[in-house]
Amino acid sequence: TLASIDEAEDFVGRPVLAAVPRSRHRRLNSRPMVLNYPESLQAEAFRSLRTSISLLPAEDERRCVLFTSAVPSEGKSFCALNLAAAFAQQGVRTLLIDADLRRPSLQWIFSAGPSGKPKLSDCLKDPTRFSEAVQPSSMPNLFCLGDWKYTPGGAELLGRGALKQVLEQAQASFEQVVIDTAPLLAVSDTLHIAREVPTVCLVVNAGKTPRRLVRRTLKLLNDRAKRDAAGIILNKINLQ
Repeated sequence: TLASIDEAEDFVGRPVLAAVPRSRHRRLNSRPMVLNYPESLQAEAFRSLRTSISLLPAEDERRCVLFTSAVPSEGKSFCALNLAAAFAQQGVRTLLIDADLRRPSLQWIFSAGPSGKPKLSDCLKDPTRFSEAVQPSSMPNLFCLGDWKYTPGGAELLGRGALKQVLEQAQASFEQVVIDTAPLLAVSDTLHIAREVPTVCLVVNAGKTPRRLVRRTLKLLNDRAKRDAAGIILNKINLQ
């Protein structure tokens, strides 16, 4: 496994953009750490990640960021949510897209509830519905786009050309776009999205995710999506 920053950077050949300490708090997706525990080491790690993303050389690399992982339960949704909240907290108009159409996990931040408004899957069928589908969250400057439940045929929808149009509208309407996706080794959906997003961050559960899975994930990204990961986020790292 990759238990430290030095191990991760030597093995992957990419920078560790953030090392997020293990938290004693439960239900981490219930509210962003940067809001609930702003003085915590975890919140500081996400502010550092925000800085790392903001300093990427090209503007398109800075403005649209995708989070994925090798397997489930590594914390990619947690990281995507907190980075989006960190940007919003800075006054940046931010859109968080929950693009895991099989197991959406960020439904709770949609303030309006499932009121019949169009969803991400509807936008992928008809991109003109984008502005209707975007919903405000309870946090200023943070907006959301996603599905409330499993969408059959999600991979087919993401493989259509409409995905590019949706992402273009997102970047035209918002200063920052953060995308949460499915685990890359579990389903193929993420590869469709990664082709259209310049910056891919790989979340790795420190001390738990086997190196062989990290290597296979990076190879899939490179071979199929023609993307190199911009960096690694070591989640749940043991500071000892």
